[in-house]
Amino acid sequence: MKDKPVASEVERFLRASVEAARRFQRTARGPYVCMEEFVLEHGRPFLPQRLPDDYTKGEPQQCYKNSQELIVFRHQVNGDTLTYCEGYAAGIIPVLHGWLVNQRGEVIDRTWTGKRRTSGAPLAVEYYGVPFRSDYVRRMVVKSKSWLSLIDNWEDEWPLLTKPVPVERWLATLPP
Repeated sequence: MKDKPVASEVERFLRASVEAARRFQRTARGPYVCMEEFVLEHGRPFLPQRLPDDYTKGEPQQCYKNSQELIVFRHQVNGDTLTYCEGYAAGIIPVLHGWLVNQRGEVIDRTWTGKRRTSGAPLAVEYYGVPFRSDYVRRMVVKSKSWLSLIDNWEDEWPLLTKPVPVERWLATLPP
C-alpha cells in the first residue's frame, strides 16, 4: 500500500478554509460550503516551473485572461496541448489563480513569471487546482464576454458551486 503524500501548504490552507466555513455558515447554497471545498474535491497539486522560453509573459494581475486566451484562440503552443486550471497558487499566501498545464502536467503560468531575488526560484511555490475542459472554458468566456474566474463566477451566481453541473461537462482529465 502506497503512503499518502504529505499535505502541501496550499492543501492545508484549503482544508482549514473548509473547516472554518462549515463552522461559521449554517447552510451552503449548493453542494459546496465554499470555493476551497470545490477545489479540494476536484483539484490536485501541481509543481511550479519557470515559464518556458516559447511562451510570452502575460499582463500583470490578469491570470484568467493570460491563461484563457490561449485556450480560446490557440489550445496548442509549439506542440504543447494546453489545459486551463484554476484553483490556488501560493507564493507567500495562497490566492485564487488561473494557469495552464501542458500534456505532461507541467505548469505554464504566464502571469507569475518573475523570480525570487534571493534564490532565482519561481514566484509561485505551489499550485493546487482544477483542470477544466477547453470547450467549457470557451463556452463560459463567450457567454460572459470576459475573462473570468470559472470557480468564483459571481456574475452567473457561482454555477459550479451552487448548481448541479455534471462533472463530465467541465472537468478535464490529465495524466497522473
